[in-house]
Amino acid sequence: MVKEKQLVEVARSFSYKLNLGNYQSADFFCSQKIECPENMATETSEKLYEFCKSEVMKSVDKYVEDKMIEAESKKVEAIIPITDKNEFEV
Repeated sequence: MVKEKQLVEVARSFSYKLNLGNYQSADFFCSQKIECPENMATETSEKLYEFCKSEVMKSVDKYVEDKMIEAESKKVEAIIPITDKNEFEV
């Protein structure tokens, strides 16, 4: 008789709270789960954690980059108010 490998479910998650100031925050979260052989549970858990952390931090970086571009755009508009686009055409 062939002995079946015991499967276990491994679930990991990672969350990050970005302080935006003025009592506001942006929350980022990733959760993953997988079934794996019991003898690989520790290694699989570490890999899932790193995956979740990586995905969350990519999202945080993108969010911060987008906010910086938005803020820079507002600075430019404050310096040179965009009124009628035809005004700048030759």
